[in-house]
Amino acid sequence: MIKRLRLKFICMNMTIVTVILITILCAVVQLTGQNLKRNSMQALRDLASDPIGEKRPGRQPEIHQPYLVLWMDMDGTVAGTEESHFSISDSDTLEKLIQTALDTPADAPDKIKKDAPKAIRERSGTIPDRHVRFLCTDTPQGKCLVFVDISSEQSMRAALIRNCVLIGMAGFFVFLLISTLFARWAVKPVENAWNEQKQFVADASHELKTPLTVILTNAELLQSPEYSADAKTHFSDHILTMAQQMRALVEDLLELSRADNGSMQLAMENVNLSSLIEHSLCLFEPLYFEQGLTLHDEIADDVWVKGSPTHLKQVLDILLDNALKYSASDSEVLVKLEKQHHGCLLSVTSCGDTISQKDLKKIFQRFYRIDQSRTRSGSYGLGLSIAESIVRKHHGKIRAESVDGRNIFFVRLKT
Repeated sequence: MIKRLRLKFICMNMTIVTVILITILCAVVQLTGQNLKRNSMQALRDLASDPIGEKRPGRQPEIHQPYLVLWMDMDGTVAGTEESHFSISDSDTLEKLIQTALDTPADAPDKIKKDAPKAIRERSGTIPDRHVRFLCTDTPQGKCLVFVDISSEQSMRAALIRNCVLIGMAGFFVFLLISTLFARWAVKPVENAWNEQKQFVADASHELKTPLTVILTNAELLQSPEYSADAKTHFSDHILTMAQQMRALVEDLLELSRADNGSMQLAMENVNLSSLIEHSLCLFEPLYFEQGLTLHDEIADDVWVKGSPTHLKQVLDILLDNALKYSASDSEVLVKLEKQHHGCLLSVTSCGDTISQKDLKKIFQRFYRIDQSRTRSGSYGLGLSIAESIVRKHHGKIRAESVDGRNIFFVRLKT
């Protein structure tokens, strides 16, 4: 799927680039060709505008191509000529050029030079096999025929087309390389999300498989007549315990799913975070006492935040439960809340095994557990992921640090 997506991205990008390149290069060729023709026609008109017999010696016409000018009177007799390196000199070829120019229909009025006298009519065109462009003007005094050799113009146009093709091909391959690299970068988040989704499904299936196996096994034993009533009671208890764990797992999965698709509903209000934390600590103190742990707190008074009290309490419960499971025996857990500029900082510090930097980067991932044996105590590795989703919904940040056996979770919220 990812490869097809990447290929589709490259094809789409290259299609757009190819269309743009072809459009630009064709426009360059077309505009350059029109500009060359326009300049050439202007030079032809300038040559044709000189009156008969007033050929000025030393005149420098603004044309650098070979040309030939013929002035003819009303009866068709050549009255004057002007030539500059024009290659056609034999009479037969020249007569054919003159006849072609004379037989060409006159241009439409809108194609004639705006400032030309109304009496003047033009005939213009090209003779491709002779590489000649001509202009024939009709005036009351006679006709003026101008021929210009356009071999250099055609060569220039051909060279421009060749260069544009080479530039286009080079640009295509350069953009292809850039598109390939860009496609890998652009599709990387999708690839990561796809891999995470596959891993999530695999982990969820694995976590559900174990309790389901226990439930099925105990259900089969319940149906066996070989066991006493007391044994069957134990089997029922096992089924109930596993079913409760499965329900907790499914609820956690639904919570994460709602966070992912944006349907997690948070009833935002002003919350006294100090009171909320103190209430949660009272509920956890007996649990910590049973585990031989000591729970301390340093709670600043009257810390108010904008948020959902239910979800903020859930974040604190997750952090306290995590500290309860992973703290070393006979150690202390410190819950601290302090005011900061435009916000507050909640921290839960516990003593236990040092968490490596590699694990710290993955600790908020779903189903990630540093100690895989924690599954036997009902830990599925979803609590910190849920906590991160809730904190993110509150526009806050959560992170973890571990130094010399002191594991600290920080939650920063805006007031």
